[in-house]
Amino acid sequence: MDMVRTEGLIKTYGKGELAVDALRGVDISIKEGELVSIIGKSGSGKSTLLHLLGALDRPTGGEVYIDNESIYDKSDDELSLLRRRKVGFVFQSFNLLPEYTVKDNILMPLILDGQAADEAHFERIISLLDIGDKLKYYPDELSGGQIQRVAIARALITKPAIILADEPTGNLDEKTGNDVMQLLRRLNEELNQTTIIVTHDMAIARTADKMILIRDGLVEENQVNGPEV
Repeated sequence: MDMVRTEGLIKTYGKGELAVDALRGVDISIKEGELVSIIGKSGSGKSTLLHLLGALDRPTGGEVYIDNESIYDKSDDELSLLRRRKVGFVFQSFNLLPEYTVKDNILMPLILDGQAADEAHFERIISLLDIGDKLKYYPDELSGGQIQRVAIARALITKPAIILADEPTGNLDEKTGNDVMQLLRRLNEELNQTTIIVTHDMAIARTADKMILIRDGLVEENQVNGPEV
């Protein structure tokens, strides 16, 4: 079953002579539980695509379906609810709140949504990510790899069906980046979450079940072992 699907997805920024076509009619399908990488050069449209899949922006044209439901028929409030409850985000810049502890950062999506934490799920996440001894720390007391693990835990805490990761290893050294990718793969397999990763790193992209190559706002390749970019 497709968890995520797009039909003729278009995103244009600006108007008239200043218009820039970031996406020019993108059709993709991603199955439930699949780990997919989206790869392309800077400015190819890969991050724009990820933002549209996660309802962070609205398309100029076309459709995005999550679990066979068109998401852009929804109001802004409904999209906000979808983002909080069905999609988990992992960003290159981590986006942790420096004034809160690791535990509070992880629980923040639940706090904002007025939900109580599932303690068993929380314990499983911090065990899988090996950050149980860091819960009382603050972000500035952690290494880059530890901060990214906390960001991943925060993305997982709401039990989302989909994890969207935008260059999750971009600010990490090679070893730490590889460790984070192994973690994302392990979590994908153990929690059966559909995981979509934007990256410029071909070695990382090839670890996915499927690779989507974007050039100039169009999908050029959609396969497991794609060509060099």
